[in-house]
Amino acid sequence: GQSKSSNQLTYTDLWKDYVAENFYFYTILLYVFIRRARELDFSENKIRPSLKALLKIYDIFTPALLDDLKEISSSISFKPAIRSHAECLEGFAVPPDCCSPTHCAKDAQHLIEDIVRQYNSHIEQLDVIDRFALRITRAFGGRDDTEALLERLQSRTKAIFCLPDDYRPFSLRVGVGRSSDAAWARLPR
Repeated sequence: GQSKSSNQLTYTDLWKDYVAENFYFYTILLYVFIRRARELDFSENKIRPSLKALLKIYDIFTPALLDDLKEISSSISFKPAIRSHAECLEGFAVPPDCCSPTHCAKDAQHLIEDIVRQYNSHIEQLDVIDRFALRITRAFGGRDDTEALLERLQSRTKAIFCLPDDYRPFSLRVGVGRSSDAAWARLPR
């Protein structure tokens, strides 16, 4: 069912029955994870490892898996497997049409917006030299590793949680830092 390429496992629809049998594992745990991910440390020194951990989970939810989850939640043929799983969970299971990734879109949106807010706060705290270096890097088409991870997180969040294409909580600002900073204003241009 899984093919190996570049040391990465790939989801195929051969796993659909397995996913149906473990439907709540893929849906409810994602919802719980999104809520708990806000507890990860996204401070200046810990943001990269936290973003990477978040992206490891998000990367599981490929377009093929998301399509299968949607089909499984609405398909009559998979209802017995889901019902059986729900019985094992006793009172903890919710109806399958109430636990797709789109049902936790608001939580995912709040998560990424909090992360971006923390990152922007860090950027605003940079001294003049660091902001100038970042501006130069961006001017030549570069970006730091954190920005690349944030852009990837933004893309994956939109895909998994069906957010609009124009949703952009993270965008590279040309003028980084505080525009009213007197020291920045004195830099020769």
